[in-house]
Amino acid sequence: MNIAVIYEYGLNDYGKAEDFIQRGVDGFEAQNRKDHKDAMKAVMQLSQCLKKSGNVEKLAELKVSYPWLSLTS
Repeated sequence: MNIAVIYEYGLNDYGKAEDFIQRGVDGFEAQNRKDHKDAMKAVMQLSQCLKKSGNVEKLAELKVSYPWLSLTS
């Protein structure tokens, strides 16, 4: 997800960063590894990106899919 970090922190392009992070999350879900520590890190990064971009609707959807996320943020 290094490219996502460049878009998120270097270029402040949260839309593109979100796309790359979402690809990572989708990959973990496709492999049934939703609870893997790396998957959880990706979900956390996605939530932080969504907060920065102000996308509260998508963030709320993410919290429904990952209830533990509500406990961390």
